[in-house]
Amino acid sequence: MRFGLYIVLGIFVSALSLPASANLNEVAKALKSGDYQTAFKAATILAEQGNARAQHVLGLMYSNGEGVEKDDLKAIQWYHKAAEQGIVEAQFILGSSYYKGINVKQDFFKAFEWHLKAAEQGNAHAQFNLGMSYYNGDGVRQDYFKAFEWVSKAAAQENSRAQMHLGFMLLKGQGSKADKTKAKEWFGKACDNRNQMGCNFFSELSN
Repeated sequence: MRFGLYIVLGIFVSALSLPASANLNEVAKALKSGDYQTAFKAATILAEQGNARAQHVLGLMYSNGEGVEKDDLKAIQWYHKAAEQGIVEAQFILGSSYYKGINVKQDFFKAFEWHLKAAEQGNAHAQFNLGMSYYNGDGVRQDYFKAFEWVSKAAAQENSRAQMHLGFMLLKGQGSKADKTKAKEWFGKACDNRNQMGCNFFSELSN
């Protein structure tokens, strides 16, 4: 998984106090100019001082091999530090890593735990993944009603996969009363967001 470091850091800076923001701004400027080594050194200092935002950025830099040799294990370590301090993006990355077994031993229970933390903070991708954990019974007891609840939250935030799956659940009556009309509506929204499967279902229901 590759992430836009400068974009992510720009989002973080606005939420920080002035001193920390000023330091992270320096990291952001270095990233924007392509001076990854300078960015890495500055982010490392901040991360080792306990700055959660910098810890996440450092995880991204190790993941992408920018400013430092790519090291997935160190990336995971920094993601953990950031996630434990409540950085939602790091929580989502950990959840996805544990779910797929990417650079860590696959663990559906830990995946559920981190996705839940991120989902409760409003991360749409985590909300969808959490819903699918409930749907499939991965790391938690299968529960179509809980699955429907979390998939609905993600769908409301324009997550196309969630919109498509919500339509499917409404079509099949999973976690909610079957409703072909609402199912078609959600398939249409998924299609509008370029989800091909949503388009296929929408087309079938339109015939």
